[in-house]
Amino acid sequence: MQHLLRTCVWILAAASTLAADLPPADLDAKLTEAREMAATGRKPEAFALLEEVIRNSATQPHKFSAREEMMKMGPTPARPQNDGEKAQVASEILEERHRYYGDVIDQLAGNRQLRGVRLFRKRIMADLGGGSDGQKNGLRELEARIIRELLPKEDKEEVEKIKKALPKAKWAEAGKDAEKRGKKHMALELYKDAFFGAGGAGDAKALEELRARMDALEKEVLDLVSPEEQKAFDDAVNHRVFSDLMTRESHHFIFIGDKGYVPRVPEQSMLELDVAYIFITDMIARQPDDDGQRITVFFKELWSFGGATGGGKTIRVGSVNPKQKDITVSNFLYFHELCHCLFDTAMIWTGFVEGVANFGATMAQCSLGQKAAGEGAFKSNLEAFHRDFLGRDEDYFRIQNYGPSCGFWLHFLEKYGKGADGVWDWSLYRKWFRLWRAHPLPPAETVEKARVFGRCLSDVFGKEVWKDLKSFGWPAIEGDEDFTKVEKDELARLWRDAVNQWMRGDVDETLLKCEDLWMKYPEHHLAARARRLALEALDKSGGKGAEQIRRDLGLVMEWKCCGPFYSKVNGLFDIFGPEFEIDFAKEYTNPMAKATWFDPKIRFDGIVKFEFPYMDGIVCYGLVNVKVPADTDAWLFVGSDDAWGAWVNGELIDKFNEWRGVMFDEDRVNIRLRAGWNRVLMKIRNGDGGMGFVGRITDRKGAGAQAREGGAGLEGRLQRAGVGAEVFRPVRRLEGHEQGAVGDGRQAEHGVDEVPGDAGEGKGRAGAVHLDQGHDAEGSKGHRDRAQDRAHGGQPAEIRHHARRRRAERRAERDDAGDSPERRGVRSDSVALRPRALRRAGDRFPGGEGAHDDAGAVQGADHGDVRRGEGV
Repeated sequence: MQHLLRTCVWILAAASTLAADLPPADLDAKLTEAREMAATGRKPEAFALLEEVIRNSATQPHKFSAREEMMKMGPTPARPQNDGEKAQVASEILEERHRYYGDVIDQLAGNRQLRGVRLFRKRIMADLGGGSDGQKNGLRELEARIIRELLPKEDKEEVEKIKKALPKAKWAEAGKDAEKRGKKHMALELYKDAFFGAGGAGDAKALEELRARMDALEKEVLDLVSPEEQKAFDDAVNHRVFSDLMTRESHHFIFIGDKGYVPRVPEQSMLELDVAYIFITDMIARQPDDDGQRITVFFKELWSFGGATGGGKTIRVGSVNPKQKDITVSNFLYFHELCHCLFDTAMIWTGFVEGVANFGATMAQCSLGQKAAGEGAFKSNLEAFHRDFLGRDEDYFRIQNYGPSCGFWLHFLEKYGKGADGVWDWSLYRKWFRLWRAHPLPPAETVEKARVFGRCLSDVFGKEVWKDLKSFGWPAIEGDEDFTKVEKDELARLWRDAVNQWMRGDVDETLLKCEDLWMKYPEHHLAARARRLALEALDKSGGKGAEQIRRDLGLVMEWKCCGPFYSKVNGLFDIFGPEFEIDFAKEYTNPMAKATWFDPKIRFDGIVKFEFPYMDGIVCYGLVNVKVPADTDAWLFVGSDDAWGAWVNGELIDKFNEWRGVMFDEDRVNIRLRAGWNRVLMKIRNGDGGMGFVGRITDRKGAGAQAREGGAGLEGRLQRAGVGAEVFRPVRRLEGHEQGAVGDGRQAEHGVDEVPGDAGEGKGRAGAVHLDQGHDAEGSKGHRDRAQDRAHGGQPAEIRHHARRRRAERRAERDDAGDSPERRGVRSDSVALRPRALRRAGDRFPGGEGAHDDAGAVQGADHGDVRRGEGV
């Protein structure tokens, strides 16, 4: 259902259109009117009219004219905060207060001053109106820990002596004596031992009084806060920083900070930040403060972070010195963090999160007329794209954050988007974002995302961009451009009709609309989505025909699986038994459990879900065999939770190191099937939470890998792996292979090579079949590869070996297109650099937020090489 929900969101988004741009004459009239307003002292109205000119102009000249008028007019009064904004400011300040409390709590907890921790916990809960259930449970656990752990050692020893020396009936009296001596915690322990030691026997009234005294004494024990703890609490609650906070408004921002800092923020710098907001939001066709609530900029003195973060409607700046002399809010760092508040990054890959922020910041500097800074940022980010992405021949989904992914966007502007005067025309990307948002079909899966991305680029910059994308390793092929041409008219209508019927709950109409779509457009990717929607409809209604739809889709329903395997680091790059041999009777010993071959539970839509007692970090394999009558180019579509790798006939196809949920067709990779049986091995590595995958195999026209009489597809069939070993080519096991190094996930001490026999020799043969997964039989070679793995960021040699072929092809394509390393200004030998280690999902920023240090955020005043700060 996830992809259907995204579909509905896109349909709603496409239904709402932006205001039409105004003709040049109308824009000139508004500029004239704004000048007259400014001359007569009506500056706020003039500012609003000039902002309208920027937002309603399709080209740069009028935007730049409006900008110049804004700068000439200077700062103008902004409206006061409304009630919603006041509440937001109060919430931000309370959040910072609690964050600072957390810092003090960490110090107290480190010194085992748990009663001081309790004071803060209770204060935070009171601030939040009593706290959540989780906070209440946490407080109870803390109090139990205080009672359990903070009894002084000498008192604990005395309690044990008393219990040994006196009968149980005397323990309560001993407790009263301890209480008289001021030993309240010791008394509580004796009362508890007496009460629970009685086991409910004895005088009921006396036990009731004892229980009441225990409850009262427990509160007194918890309140035994030391002077040092009380001082830490009082100092934090009454810290002068919070009493010195004030706010100040501009047209699109509310600034929060020290009363000695905020008034000294230059008005001109605030104006430039407002204008940057206008230009960026106009480009991306998204204005988050149109609900009347402005973005807050919080200058935090107590947050020991040497940079800033942005996200939602807040920019947070750390380690602010109220006495700082040079203050600005209109540089690359602030523009970058602003972009984290503005760009909706659901449409792009992980590596683009920081790249689009760099891109937006570069655009802001150029649009504000910060010529040196803008050109420096443009140049440094574009160079990073050539050097670190193209130069290393990374796969598209491994594009790096910051400079490389920013440079990807800038490449098209540099190559196709310069005017006759040599100035970059940023309004072209304004058109791109509008095309993207207005696209009639929702780009849910990666392949569709890439294709729609390319289609919008093609509409803006010209069809030559398809060649660029292909040379960049983008998942785009010849024919994608043709597919996009039919998406504006009937195809889009048919898909929207099918989704609308499904959302209304009309299963029969949904099925009719879906069938109408795939009959009229059998080779378009939406035919597959329509069939998947039909599968959901049939599953809901209990209707017939699902099996045929699954065959048409090429959904693999015959997986044989093996697992779970456990890894101490990242099991995607560890080598386990199924990568060397297929023996369905074999068991693999693991630290947590025993890995075996089994028949998994497969849903009606082909999704395999794994369930084990311990799921975090585990690895499972899926195996299936495909038979085709002739050598065939095909597609393997994969959706996975989380990371995955794949081999076809023992050759590594790819590895995707991502954390995500299962989504149909999220990845599409090219595979080559040879005549006869083909072995497809999948590897799934879980991060945490749920785990599973779905796969389908089709020909290049989208026809499923199933038997079809007279069909032009693969004309093959899927046979369940596990019937026996006869479906595999026989191999002989090499001498010297240390199987134990494979079974526990360590790197094998010796490689394994496949020694094929006669193609028909193994018919009906049972027992183990050993596979070649790209490892060399020479042990020393294996050691060298592992040394190289460590030297190159932990990326296994098998990926590097496999990638070289594709990288050579891409280099040739770029050379043919005139984009050789020499012409890019990159040394020729730079293309031989090893790829960087895969980005780990733990490095992501939640919710698309970024965090950056001011020292590394702007490398030189005129450059935009933003890097992540320490401690993020």
